[in-house]
Amino acid sequence: MNRRAASLFLAFVLAACGGRTETPQPADPAATPAGTTPPAVTPTPPAPAGPSGTIIGIVRLAEGAEVPSWPAQAMPHPPGSQVLRPDLCGPPKLTDTQSARLDAANRGLSGILVAPSDFDRAPTPVPVTHQVAIRDCTLDPPFLVATLGDTLHLTNVTNYPFLPTGGEGPGITQALMKDQTRDFTLDRVGPRTIGCNAFGLACGRTDVMTMAHPLHAVTARNGSYRIENVPANQDLRLHAWNPLFRETVVPVRLAAGETKTIDIVLTPAPIQVQPEVPATPRDPREGDIH
Repeated sequence: MNRRAASLFLAFVLAACGGRTETPQPADPAATPAGTTPPAVTPTPPAPAGPSGTIIGIVRLAEGAEVPSWPAQAMPHPPGSQVLRPDLCGPPKLTDTQSARLDAANRGLSGILVAPSDFDRAPTPVPVTHQVAIRDCTLDPPFLVATLGDTLHLTNVTNYPFLPTGGEGPGITQALMKDQTRDFTLDRVGPRTIGCNAFGLACGRTDVMTMAHPLHAVTARNGSYRIENVPANQDLRLHAWNPLFRETVVPVRLAAGETKTIDIVLTPAPIQVQPEVPATPRDPREGDIH
């Protein structure tokens, strides 16, 4: 992951912890057509103590910009061996190296994290399970957002053995045959990258951002988002971010019961193939997140 960009985001990740009231059951990964990303899991968190409102909007790609891709050097691959692609998989696609997707109709970007910071209260966490699949030799979705304590459920739907890496959980380094699964708990906030680096075959990458609170959303296919139960009567900042884009921050204040529309424009960020490890960020309630 582009750690320099991620370091700008980590401070509000480390803000107030939160949770959600439901455990959604995403569609079976095998039922999603190859080359497509299933809808993001964005459950509604329970209302915090005190007045709250809703933020909606669309995140769009800046005019004249193109959707960025990870360079070959930044894609996880088997060390010291040639990266192979079995005949059973289709040819590589440009989208295999993209962390967000563009809706040409309105320049909306899917796969963008949107979340407020600087609030002083949040709900209690209830874990959610997120689905990731290896389909057509590629991890899908390329980017997901979770809350601390959630579970990542990884399924191999390709008829080829893969060895996923980056999970930091028991059994995650064991090979996955077709239809086999692995679960691991997201037990630390911040970014991590899931990949495959064994048997001479790479499987792309899934970047995971684990948040300390549940007041966040990932944009849908048309770039739209909705965040409910945002604390009202507070001066907040709304962040939009993805590993391949510059973070955009917008000030926002909600009245009790208000629904406010905030459209955001993102531009691609410089990519660091060998990123630096970010310094420990400050709590955003203490001041500047940078």
